[in-house]
Amino acid sequence: MKAKFIAAFLFCSIVPSANAGWVEQTGFDSEFYPRSVFFLDANTGWIVGANQGLDGTGPNTQQIYHTTDGGDTWGTMLAPGDQEGGASSISQLFGLHFHDANNGWVAGRSGPPSTTLQVRATANGGTSWSKVNIPGGGDTLFDIHATSATDVWAVGNRTTVLHSTDGFQTYTEQTVPGLLSSQIWNIDMPSSTTGYIADPNYGQIFKTTDGGTNWQLIHTVGALTVSMDFIDENTGWVGGDGSTLLKTTDGGSSWVPQVIPTSNSLSQIASVSFFDSMHGTLLMKGTQAEIWGTADGGATWELQHILGNVFSAAVFMSGTDSAWFAGDGVLSSQSITQELGLDSQSLFLSSASSSGIVLKFDPNAPVNFLEGGVPEPSSLAILSCLMCFSVARHRRRGLTQKPPISNNTN
Repeated sequence: MKAKFIAAFLFCSIVPSANAGWVEQTGFDSEFYPRSVFFLDANTGWIVGANQGLDGTGPNTQQIYHTTDGGDTWGTMLAPGDQEGGASSISQLFGLHFHDANNGWVAGRSGPPSTTLQVRATANGGTSWSKVNIPGGGDTLFDIHATSATDVWAVGNRTTVLHSTDGFQTYTEQTVPGLLSSQIWNIDMPSSTTGYIADPNYGQIFKTTDGGTNWQLIHTVGALTVSMDFIDENTGWVGGDGSTLLKTTDGGSSWVPQVIPTSNSLSQIASVSFFDSMHGTLLMKGTQAEIWGTADGGATWELQHILGNVFSAAVFMSGTDSAWFAGDGVLSSQSITQELGLDSQSLFLSSASSSGIVLKFDPNAPVNFLEGGVPEPSSLAILSCLMCFSVARHRRRGLTQKPPISNNTN
């Protein structure tokens, strides 16, 4: 269990006439804390997280939500732990990946009382799940990725990569020579042979071209590395501390920095996602959380949304004009929204949340356009009411998808 500091904001009772761009989604439990989001396309997706009271005293039940209509409706799938003696049989869900509408995986840890790495697999869209416990050290799997219904890789709090060729009914361990950290947070396999992993503490990026039989160090970022996304074997992005965002188009042989024009101090690219070579979104965490979007491959980025406080969150690009945010610990949502690929922008006050929040980028949502990006007086009045004062409270809850990291190495 870990204590967290959360700032709670009081708002004036002003309700915006329209939400634009990033729209809060409904249909989730009031105490649902999302950790991961994954979409097969603009309509079909899943979100995993935990249902728990704000004070940490409620039951820590894991939940999976599923939509087939682009988020218009959400249904709950059977949480994997519920099939074997209650949710405590898998205490945390973190990694999430579906190869198709039927074959999917969640990864995390089991317990209490003992803690074991664990992968759950479904071949029927989540109606039933099989389980594989991973012995031999480490307490959490953070990321999982599949290239087919059978070829699956997973990484977490250990120095090896887990690989399965039978949908994770069994697995083997792949070693990573030269890995300095004791954990791996991200893995991306754009094909069954070529893939990438990132060491969060030392900024190392490793690549395989033979399905993980051999991993080679190809680049050291020079900053803590916490997010990664590849759209094919050659093109990908890596994000980390200090607003670090690097892009490669040649399989990691060279890397080009991309600039995010933020004034957000202590910033970290916590999550990055691209749908194709042009359309992407990222989450920046620091003194506040910001969602940025690009429609030119990252050459330029536009600020789309500002969140007051985020502990753990992820973004996912599911189409050229469709994107998702799922966050844990969001207390306020003050928004400056710019639509993907458009110059027009709108300023509005989004609804507040005292737990988790799910947002969807919707270019068809009503937009209050402002000429030149200057807020109208009514908008300024709304913002002047925002955060009238703040109070602090502590919340105790289990680990989130990818825990905050510091300059201390493991």
